[in-house]
Amino acid sequence: MAEFSDALARLLALENHKDLWNRRILGQEVWPQLRGRRLLREMAGDDSTTLLLSESVPKRTAQNLKNALLSAKSLLSSGPMAQPGRDIWVLSWSRYRRGVDESGQSQCLFAENLREQLGDRLLFLEFNNAGLPDQKREDLVFVDLPQRLSLWAARLGSEVLARLPGMTSPWGEEFPSALLYDRALYTGMMRAVMRRWVAKCRPRAVFVVYGYGLWQPAQQVIREAGIPLIELQHGVIYNNHIGYSLGKTGASLPLSAPDHVVVYGRTFGDYLERSSEHWVGRWSVGGHPWLLRSLDDSAPRRKRVVLFSQFIPEIQHAIGEAAALLARDLPDDWEVLLKPHPSEVRTESIFATACEAGAKLLGPGDDTYALLPTAAATVCVHSTVAMEALAAGCRSAVLPWSGRPEYLSALIDEGVIHAVTEPSELASWCLQQGDSVNTNVARDLFGKGEDPLDYMDLIARVAGQ
Repeated sequence: MAEFSDALARLLALENHKDLWNRRILGQEVWPQLRGRRLLREMAGDDSTTLLLSESVPKRTAQNLKNALLSAKSLLSSGPMAQPGRDIWVLSWSRYRRGVDESGQSQCLFAENLREQLGDRLLFLEFNNAGLPDQKREDLVFVDLPQRLSLWAARLGSEVLARLPGMTSPWGEEFPSALLYDRALYTGMMRAVMRRWVAKCRPRAVFVVYGYGLWQPAQQVIREAGIPLIELQHGVIYNNHIGYSLGKTGASLPLSAPDHVVVYGRTFGDYLERSSEHWVGRWSVGGHPWLLRSLDDSAPRRKRVVLFSQFIPEIQHAIGEAAALLARDLPDDWEVLLKPHPSEVRTESIFATACEAGAKLLGPGDDTYALLPTAAATVCVHSTVAMEALAAGCRSAVLPWSGRPEYLSALIDEGVIHAVTEPSELASWCLQQGDSVNTNVARDLFGKGEDPLDYMDLIARVAGQ
């Protein structure tokens, strides 16, 4: 596994040398969709391909087909054209839904403040990557039917195009031709879907969760139509994050780039501006609603440490090793829980050794924010949870990592996050006593105590830019 900083440097050099931001395939902008995959390849090498596949291709295909059939019913009864009165759309993914609210429904954990203000006007358009059943609600429609048809058709078409004379290796041998054509065809088809929806029932504004993923073709259409496009922060932002480092070295701004980002707290807005001049004056503090509502620390904490993994093999190995050590070295009245990232697969085999040692493996979809108030300590490598744990009242430790991001280094220097030198020291660290609540972290990173963001005012401001 290469160091993050070295991998990022190679990626930036490649982009500049090949002018990738300004290149097109079949007339479509594809590099923004491939950038994260390429960074993963620079970091993980041949292992990167395994990180993008689920455990069983037949099982995945069957689930995708089931999701597409469910989506057909959902679109017919609750789609944009069936509900023109819901004029504010949210582009999201079902894996971001957690728990249940007072009405017994799961909600998008990054859009709670938005839903509370504008719930009767919202329409969530979601890729059902969590395989949820029919939610039977008016504000949510699964759009897997057009997405899956686009992905399947793009996959078939790309295999044909990549074999045609004169069509092989349009960007050189190091860029798989089929993948380039796959993304170009997918982009064209998803653009056509969104153009139809916009033409039939133009929304007042569109919010997106995870603005540098497979929703990018739809985002392009939204921006071209002059509709305000606003991203809701869904994870950590730092000053060299590839999703937000835009327009550097003469690169053109991606067509899908949001007009504005609603960040958890002011610290992340500062990191946005360091990532790119594009974001100067283009962010607002919205808080982290799901985290902030979990900050009630009235219940006694258990003797529990939660380790949070990520889908990079080196990190999985480090977390698994640490969990095994803690399960072995902590007293019997302590719980050691291992929480995978929502994107991780094959976790039972990856963390088998830790489980044999006594650690308990949780599911990738378990609610992190329900866990934090119950834990005395958390351990990760460079996840956002390292900071969220502090705001939720936990003590937080991070394992060694060669490319540690600036946002964690600053908190380590301040003494509020513990940087582990050797995993063997974790047990004694867990048993130490000390204050855990850090109010500055809750305010600066997650908006605790900030004035509520007025979303209709925000839409008006973005529309007037």
